Amino acid sequence: MKVFADAIGAPVDGRDHLIAWGSMVFNGMRPRNELFDRAMANADEVEQWVTMACQRENLTNDGLGALVCQYVDANEIDARHAALLVRFFLSAGIDTTTYAIANALYCFATHPEQWDVVRSGPARKKDAFEEMMRRIKVTGTPVCQLHNTLRGFERLPLRFHA
Repeated sequence: MKVFADAIGAPVDGRDHLIAWGSMVFNGMRPRNELFDRAMANADEVEQWVTMACQRENLTNDGLGALVCQYVDANEIDARHAALLVRFFLSAGIDTTTYAIANALYCFATHPEQWDVVRSGPARKKDAFEEMMRRIKVTGTPVCQLHNTLRGFERLPLRFHA
């Protein structure tokens, strides 16, 4: 959670909420059951922190959030949309990380010979990671929500440069 929060530029204080946020994101897309209820037990406090953390004035100047805010300065998106984009990036990143780790554990447990291949040749780590990401089923996850949100912005004059 630390690495992704740093990449976004989220404030350090209160990051303990990211574990709960990840659980909310991950279990919020599932049927309403005991896991869902436990994940949502502290939802108001966690959501308030995430909303606050994604506001421009709370982001660092060197993260992905700051890059999004440059589009506010250029009048290409408004501040409300920028905060939502940062929030979606945060949610999608946590969700994707959770899926990737779980999928890696499952794949290596069911195919231990592949674990041996990766361990014997560290250069294969990148290939193994890409394969884990390829195998992730993202339908209904925040990754798909982010994609749908960005598609909604297609009508805006955005120019994201590499």
